[in-house]
Amino acid sequence: MKNTKGTKIKISNIVLGGILAIAVFWANSISYVYSLETTEIEVPAGYKAEILATSDPGFRYNDVTFSLTDELIVSVSAQSRVSCDSHIASISPEGVVSRFADICIDAPIPVAFGPYTGSLLFFAETAGYWDYVYTVPAGGTPYDVQLFASGFVVPLDLAFSPDGDLYLADIYSGTIYRVNPEGEVSPFVSGFRADTSGYPFLYGLGFGIAFDSEGVLFVADGGAGIVYRVSADGVISPFASGFDSPVALAFAPNGDLFVADLVAGIIYSVSSDGVISPFTSGFKYPLSLSFDPNGDLYVLEWESIEWALWPSTRIIKISRCSAGVHSHIFAEYKKSTRHQKKEENMGSDF
Repeated sequence: MKNTKGTKIKISNIVLGGILAIAVFWANSISYVYSLETTEIEVPAGYKAEILATSDPGFRYNDVTFSLTDELIVSVSAQSRVSCDSHIASISPEGVVSRFADICIDAPIPVAFGPYTGSLLFFAETAGYWDYVYTVPAGGTPYDVQLFASGFVVPLDLAFSPDGDLYLADIYSGTIYRVNPEGEVSPFVSGFRADTSGYPFLYGLGFGIAFDSEGVLFVADGGAGIVYRVSADGVISPFASGFDSPVALAFAPNGDLFVADLVAGIIYSVSSDGVISPFTSGFKYPLSLSFDPNGDLYVLEWESIEWALWPSTRIIKISRCSAGVHSHIFAEYKKSTRHQKKEENMGSDF
């Protein structure tokens, strides 16, 4: 364990019921680094990092969001298609994982709740080509899954605007679509970096979207390394740059924007004038972000972006802590080979 900013740290190992934990004590600290098996997570002073949940063998976490009742929801793919076991999970504050709904859809990735949808979850299948958006209620079975919208190829993210329309980021065409409550689809804005391979994460590419409290759309273009701001009438302007591969966005309850950089393994905070600052770092491949109402950050991390190898995946919670102690419980994590960014022009049309 190391401190990259000169913090004096004393480490003591504690065994809790046979599980190795670390307690960290400091003085005059600026930041702290957690040795999490094969990953070191650095967090600011006054914060702690802890593993909330780790995917079971043969399963992969894909996306995280919160329900309208503040329940943490995760889309889960199953390696075995015979068992039809892909599902939507819910995770308690204590890390207890349970089924939110059974869906029997091969590759559920982006998930979102609408402002007026109650317990009805929207999710998109991202199996490779010609994918769809579905809905399923809490406690639903595959018989409750309903087709909501179609006409997409590789949807990577979903977000609801405050007026109730659903927006979908399709990286195959570099287009963001708008879907009204009746499921009618129309292109909203295009020209972002497209990827036609069907496996964008292999090349450090992503396409994340999020709305701020005023209904302004922000777009993470992983190919360009830029976060864009899109006005209500579709005017695109660069908002923040300097990323390696921004793939996911989330707004904190206080309105601050946070960006997950897939290649750098860093979560950045972005000021209102577009200045980026590392907030927490040391992740392998952070693919999704979400905040709870208390301002705690949840990061979905893959151990590898070779998704055909079914990497171990986990959710790491970054939260404030009382001065004096940081703690972390170890979880076994497989050895990983660091991703090498594809050698090509990563620009966009803007």
